Amino acid sequence: MSTSKRILRGALSLLLAAATFAAVFAFGIKVNVSAAMATPYERYGRIKVSGGTLCDESGNPVQLRGMSTHGIHWDVGEWIFNDTVFDALTYDWKCDVIRLAMYVAEGGYASDPAGCLKKVEDGIKYASDRGLYVIVDWHILNPGNPMDGQYLNAGKDLPQYASIRAAHPEYTGPQLFFAYLSQKYGDKGNLLFETANEPNCLNAGGIQDEWNNVLKPYHDSVVSAIRAYDRDSNPNIVICGTGNWDQYVDQPATNPVNDPSGKGQVMYTIHFYAGTHDVGGDRWIENNIQTTLNAGLAVFCTEWGVSQADGNGGVFTENASRWLRFFSEHNISWCAWSLARKNESSAAFTVNASATPTDHNGDGIPDWTDSELSEAGRFLRGKIRDGKDNITPEKPKEKPRNTDRKKVEAFVERLYTQVLGRASEPAGKNDWTAKLMKGETDGMTTAAGFIYSTELAKRNLTDEQFVDMLYRTFFDRQADAAGRKYWIGKLASGSSKQDVVMGFVNSFEWACLCDDFGIISGGNPSAGTVGFVRRMYTTCLGRKYDPNGLRDWVYKLATGQRTGAQVAYGFFLSSEFTGFNLPNDEYVRRLYRTFFDREPDDAGFNDWMGRLSAGKSRKEILDGFIYSNEFRELCSDFGIIRG
Repeated sequence: MSTSKRILRGALSLLLAAATFAAVFAFGIKVNVSAAMATPYERYGRIKVSGGTLCDESGNPVQLRGMSTHGIHWDVGEWIFNDTVFDALTYDWKCDVIRLAMYVAEGGYASDPAGCLKKVEDGIKYASDRGLYVIVDWHILNPGNPMDGQYLNAGKDLPQYASIRAAHPEYTGPQLFFAYLSQKYGDKGNLLFETANEPNCLNAGGIQDEWNNVLKPYHDSVVSAIRAYDRDSNPNIVICGTGNWDQYVDQPATNPVNDPSGKGQVMYTIHFYAGTHDVGGDRWIENNIQTTLNAGLAVFCTEWGVSQADGNGGVFTENASRWLRFFSEHNISWCAWSLARKNESSAAFTVNASATPTDHNGDGIPDWTDSELSEAGRFLRGKIRDGKDNITPEKPKEKPRNTDRKKVEAFVERLYTQVLGRASEPAGKNDWTAKLMKGETDGMTTAAGFIYSTELAKRNLTDEQFVDMLYRTFFDRQADAAGRKYWIGKLASGSSKQDVVMGFVNSFEWACLCDDFGIISGGNPSAGTVGFVRRMYTTCLGRKYDPNGLRDWVYKLATGQRTGAQVAYGFFLSSEFTGFNLPNDEYVRRLYRTFFDREPDDAGFNDWMGRLSAGKSRKEILDGFIYSNEFRELCSDFGIIRG
């Protein structure tokens, strides 16, 4: 679309919006307001890479936010291909970009090239008709080497590629696929090409060797084919995958992909999952991104999830928000995983979400109800619609609460026993103990020091022995059969030991164990969330927690569904507590113990008792304690937001 046409269409949209407002104001007519909204393409035009960042047509930095499909050849992914779903994503969710994840193996394009190509072209049309940007993703996963024959031979004989194949008999499957799309849609400024999703398990030597010898030659060949058929003066952006499931984004910093157009319209992709990557203070992926940006190269996060890397394990909104703040600060565009109707943590929709959403709130725009969106979906919709990260407040850092040196020493001693199979030496034990008590390290980092030590490596544990050791260390028990089989299977299928360890670190059992010792766990849920809820049971209800109730409250705190204040209200306004019918003096004493962690002073006690005698309700007195500075500081000690 030319600039003049885009400006004209934008002006017409503004006029239509004004007319719409006038009609509604004068006559109360219900209208479809989606027709009056400026599309992402109308706002930004033909995007381009300039100065190492993504920019709009005029050269202003732009950050696109949107969603990735799940596999478009599966039911959980293909359900989105209709007008009402794309209308809802465009006008209700306010997506800028949609990524079409076309799996090549796993029963996808290699098995049904004609069917998958049609879905890709349908997706391009649905997105383009609404002015959305669209990423076409050559989705490799297993095997993860883009030079594997399954990928290079996929779809080579499609009749749609006949003329390209005749001109370039040397082209492989991905070259033919992208050359065809480039020839047919290269004049569209909203189309981006992602040449290889998550390269992995290349076994090509060192980290830089796998880039120099495998990934860069592959990307060079595909970009060359794209440019051979994208001959206009504004070449479409190509996004290139990097090693280790798109986490070695710094690989191209010293050896970038060649762009025959001479325009440098190439970006590099980073993927992360909030429950697995850069947690517990570790920022190695962020550092990789910074290295790439410092080299003047542009980065696009084409896939990230709120869950752990396997798509499950919970919803980690705090770490997700931290990542999104980082992306906002560095102008990195993103697509979240995924537009799936599936019973997994990362899926944005419940299994019963409608494939033909309707208008539920009377604004003329199709949408889904909250019950049709998963926890992840509600979180992601809010992030995309807001246009900036302002939902989750910055969470305070959890503080160690145990001053009992013997208990902390016992924690350290059990690491020597469970991980290394021996007793501690005094110097090492004293060093770890001192750091834990001062809050200079946490349970996760301490455990990692043992698990990734040279001493353990020399023991040459089998996968089975390694998993058994993790159960004893993090869960303080023997492995259950199902869990043991699951984790051993993860290692056998190529997951790193680090990813498996993080699955244990981000567990409820580890958080409870660390709370027992009064130390910072380093995982999510944290020991602080467990400790906070446990003391609500003992100080408010005066009893031991029930495991299911504890787990539910901790989950809501850890995922940002509840603040400390909301949890406190939940306990003090519960039928169990109100059923105690405490006299006023005992009610006030219990508030002091719960919210101030102390017995009342005489002046304060008399003041609160006087307010109750003067007719103030118990709810008003409760509000005073919940929104006090002392309770805010108490919440901060546990590393939670008071709210």
